[in-house]
Amino acid sequence: MTIDYLIGQSLDGRDLIFDLDDTLYSEMDFLSLAYRNISKLVSEPEQSSVYYFLVNTFKNEGREKLLDKLCCHFKHENLTLEKCLSILRSTSCKGCLETYFWLKKFLHYTSVKRLRIITNGTVAQQQNKIVSINWDATVIEVVYADMYAPKPDPTSFYQLKDWQILNSPIYVGDSFVDSKFAENVGIEFYDAKELLS
Repeated sequence: MTIDYLIGQSLDGRDLIFDLDDTLYSEMDFLSLAYRNISKLVSEPEQSSVYYFLVNTFKNEGREKLLDKLCCHFKHENLTLEKCLSILRSTSCKGCLETYFWLKKFLHYTSVKRLRIITNGTVAQQQNKIVSINWDATVIEVVYADMYAPKPDPTSFYQLKDWQILNSPIYVGDSFVDSKFAENVGIEFYDAKELLS
């Protein structure tokens, strides 16, 4: 399947719902901004070391305990978990991040009036991501799943304004959690990774 499948399904009247990170844009674009801000907690010569430690550790080991690893590795008085978390959760840059090209194409060829998003993650950080993305859509409806129950729990689906009247919805995501979420809701899942290959 390709973007043409999603365009065709949308033109046939089906409703699409999207995950956010690494589905509609590259999360690393946002994290890169946050990591640069965190690196400013140390003096100029060390900043690039802190930045590349964060980027490389995230890419190789994932996000679990990432900031703990950073603080442990550098042992710098300014690099505290509290300060790093505060920066991570407050970083934003209005409209400075771009969505994937496939989304621009999808919006161009369809008459989608509302872009529906259900996303996991710390609410404040996810809100900052939404602010930081340059959206081409008319109306964006975002459900922050962590306010209710993180995906794959289906509860967040029922927070969409018009969930009762959605027409044969498709959930577009990039992870096993997203796939399981769609299964738990009882709707079709589309793997967004196919749009990037």
